[in-house]
Amino acid sequence: MRIAVPTNDGEMVSGHFGRSRKFLVYEVEGGRVAGRSVMENAGPNGEHSHGGVLEALAGCDVVIAQRMGDGMAQALGRRGVKRVNAGRARTAEEAVRLYLEGELASEPAGGCGHGHSHEGGHGDGHCDGSHCS
Repeated sequence: MRIAVPTNDGEMVSGHFGRSRKFLVYEVEGGRVAGRSVMENAGPNGEHSHGGVLEALAGCDVVIAQRMGDGMAQALGRRGVKRVNAGRARTAEEAVRLYLEGELASEPAGGCGHGHSHEGGHGDGHCDGSHCS
């Protein structure tokens, strides 16, 4: 199983999945982490790109994140990728450990948690980042 966690600094879980600079990808075998790699967010020039994120995460089975826009959540769902809320986990390693221990909950598709609408102006269903932390 491959688990991806968004990060900007290589340690902490990024606040917004699609805008993270990179993803830590954990290889899990027999319920234990067997390896870790770093995948750059393939969006051009660090821009928000669903296609770039999906390219970077090809082959991942699970993503653990704090926030994710509706469009990305739906795109991952169409690819069969399970979306999990990082909950109280702050570091990527903690998030993966909690997931493997069954302490993190899966989320339904959608809902970025920014407290604003993605209608009228976004058109394609993703956040413009103006309310992102």
